[in-house]
Amino acid sequence: MEGGLVEVGRPMLFQKNLLSRTELREIAEEIARAEASCSGEIRICIQKRKRRKDRHLSLFDRALMEFQRLGMHRTEYRTGVLLFICLQDHVFQIIADEGIHKKLPQSEWDALAKGLSKHFKGGNFCRGICEIVRRAGEILKEHFPKRSDDRNELSDEVVID
Repeated sequence: MEGGLVEVGRPMLFQKNLLSRTELREIAEEIARAEASCSGEIRICIQKRKRRKDRHLSLFDRALMEFQRLGMHRTEYRTGVLLFICLQDHVFQIIADEGIHKKLPQSEWDALAKGLSKHFKGGNFCRGICEIVRRAGEILKEHFPKRSDDRNELSDEVVID
């Protein structure tokens, strides 16, 4: 499992009101729409600050721990995508499971990360997250279309830790 790593600019310092309840609901609805046409599972995890026990870990390792904690590695077709955001460090990581990495080049995720970084730097958090969810859904639909036996395996709610 690999992911794109992009540093995010200072606008993420406005974390107290980063996303409203309405925006969190909007993101969850966008995830549901994206997953309705593919066999993938998309999750968003926002970590306000590093846990003391995880301070020695890289961003990728922390994101990978969340990927596993959320059960994303146990999806039937190994098609989970996690957007992990660490507010304290002003960074995010995109991780896609091995089923996806077998078919998609890293350049696809790098392009998503670049677009998300622009949104975040402009303070457009909800819009940026919704756009990456929508685009990830399009990518998954192309390579992993909805199967007749597919079901929503994971919650669509944003995890805030």
